[in-house]
Amino acid sequence: MGEWLMAFFGFSQFKTFWNWIGLAADLFGIVALAITIWQIMQVKSKVNSSIDAMNELKRLQEQELLKKIFKELEGQQENLNWLLEKHGQSGYRGTIFEEKNAVIVTTLTHCVNELPIKYKEISDPIRSTVLELRSYNGEGKKHLEEAEDEQYEVLSYEEEKYGAMLMNCNVISQVCDIIVLTFTFSRSWLEEASGKELAGFLAACVLFCINFFLYGYYQMRYVKMVQAAHPEKRGDMNSKNFQKDWMASCDEAEKEMVYQSAYKAYTALGKMLQILLCATMLLHLVFHTGILAVIVVGVVYLTMTLTYNRSCVSLQKAKLNL
Repeated sequence: MGEWLMAFFGFSQFKTFWNWIGLAADLFGIVALAITIWQIMQVKSKVNSSIDAMNELKRLQEQELLKKIFKELEGQQENLNWLLEKHGQSGYRGTIFEEKNAVIVTTLTHCVNELPIKYKEISDPIRSTVLELRSYNGEGKKHLEEAEDEQYEVLSYEEEKYGAMLMNCNVISQVCDIIVLTFTFSRSWLEEASGKELAGFLAACVLFCINFFLYGYYQMRYVKMVQAAHPEKRGDMNSKNFQKDWMASCDEAEKEMVYQSAYKAYTALGKMLQILLCATMLLHLVFHTGILAVIVVGVVYLTMTLTYNRSCVSLQKAKLNL
């Protein structure tokens, strides 16, 4: 049977066990590719149907939103007419006008934010009206609030920047320590080393462990400092649920920043692992560096990809259960 297959394919190299494994893998890959293409076509058809349904739902929701906005505008038009009619008349406290004006500004601002971008010809006049009404209640307080918000954003940026610098220094130092320790010492060197050289090796190992301890200590101190400045931040560095507790205490803006940064890291790491996988394979073929590097990179690449895909499917399934 094996000779007939070799004669059929015309390859004489399929004489070893691994060659047969390679042939089976190639055939499996061809079959899997055909199945994948068929599944993609099925998914594409379902996605197109889903897009059409979502567009129709979006159109209906937009109509309901416009009705709601126009109703709110009609209500505030009555308040605005009252404000224009009674302004300057005696018998009314100034605070009444300021309170009613504040309600009008809040409602109109909400309407402008809710209006889709394509209705710019409607939102621009409303936005101009809001600016005029804000000036009625005094710009000094408004500028002060904007200055405080700007200062808060600057401090948040500084905090994030120095935290990132600390984390980067931490990781770079750990990687450099491991590289130096790996290239400096080896098993053959240890077998031939003298007593003084072995003592130096032990001292290097001790310094290596101390550095790792200090890195963890400084990271813990930074987390404690952030928690002192932001009491709403929860999580214990000694707990295995620290990451989960920390994320749960973040607000929506902070979570969005984490999600976007994580996605950028995922895409960059995916490209880098593909390059490293090809590079380690070529290095092994040319310089016989060993297959361990290829296996390690491949395992990391598989772990990252499978974890991401599993998370996507789980989140989508959770939406269906809701």
